[in-house]
Amino acid sequence: MLIRIAIDDQAPITESTFATLGFQGVTGLAFLQLDDSGASHLALPAGTVPPARIPMRPGLLAQLSDQGTRMLTQLDETSRRVNLLLAPDNQKHLMDAIGSLGQAAASIQQLSRDTSKVLPPLAQEASATLKTLQAASDRVGESADEARDSARAFRKVTERMDAKGGTLDQLAKGVDTLAATGQSLNAATLPRLNRAVDETTRTARQVNRVAGTVNDNPQSLIFGNGPLAPGPGEPGFSATPGKP
Repeated sequence: MLIRIAIDDQAPITESTFATLGFQGVTGLAFLQLDDSGASHLALPAGTVPPARIPMRPGLLAQLSDQGTRMLTQLDETSRRVNLLLAPDNQKHLMDAIGSLGQAAASIQQLSRDTSKVLPPLAQEASATLKTLQAASDRVGESADEARDSARAFRKVTERMDAKGGTLDQLAKGVDTLAATGQSLNAATLPRLNRAVDETTRTARQVNRVAGTVNDNPQSLIFGNGPLAPGPGEPGFSATPGKP
């Protein structure tokens, strides 16, 4: 339905202006009330054919009426659901649920009591365990410090052994000296020792020949060996000794 109204030219009518139906308080007469939402600042064009239209929105009473209807509908739905909830079968389930909740609350209360009895010993044991762990951690830290000190001492000893004039250097010099001594022994002492052994062997052979001669002719110690037998080409030589 369209309603034609006349508006003062000085009235600030914009494109976001809307109309609602208002009522006078005592007489209850209805009238059109113009309002603006402020969404637009453009003036509504005037003098056009057909005239510009201003939208109509529900007034306060219309809104209250609509909301009252919705509230009654919701109240009716709520009443229906309450009646369904309070049905005999549902009442039994509801009482059972309430009883279960009471039992659960009692169990929780008993569990709380038991927990209050158990927690202090557990807390003490946990505290003792933490102290033991702390002591073990301290001992591990001390052992680590000792290991680091031992490593530093070993490194110092190794550096001293590797340094010039250290143990390894002296040992290398001793090996060189021993090698030089062996070379000197091979070059000078061993040849002399070999010559002494040869001379001793010759002397032993001579002693063996003398002993054999004395054994074959003992009188040679008193009368000597006598004249030598003539050799080949000399007068009296015989190829068969003892025969003329």
